[in-house]
Amino acid sequence: MKLKDKYNEVKRNFPDSIVLLLSGSFYVTYGMDSLLISYLFSYQIKNDKVGFPIAVLEKVLATLQHKHIHYVIEQEDRLELQEGKNNYFSQLEEAQKFYNNQTMLDSLVGRIRLLVLKDSNNYFKIKEFIDEL
Repeated sequence: MKLKDKYNEVKRNFPDSIVLLLSGSFYVTYGMDSLLISYLFSYQIKNDKVGFPIAVLEKVLATLQHKHIHYVIEQEDRLELQEGKNNYFSQLEEAQKFYNNQTMLDSLVGRIRLLVLKDSNNYFKIKEFIDEL
């Protein structure tokens, strides 16, 4: 079974938890869970997946526990579930807003870069417009 298939299977059973699966010397997660992990730890999302080394697992779990975000973690071929108060969906909503804002900002900066490269006078026009906001 592919790792992503395993993730999807576990996620169906625990939709309100981050699913962390062991892949070699890394833990990985997919989909919206990767968005949340990226938001909390500034890890890069690649191909709808985030991974981090085993060496930082304790830091990741401590942060998830502190923020009351449930997780399911694969350890030694078994799954462990963290329980208690759960802020998974509220934290996920914050992560989605942050990601959307970051995407819009990146797009805007790219557009400004092109306009300034096209004509350096555009810098002053854009700066003046922004200063007036």
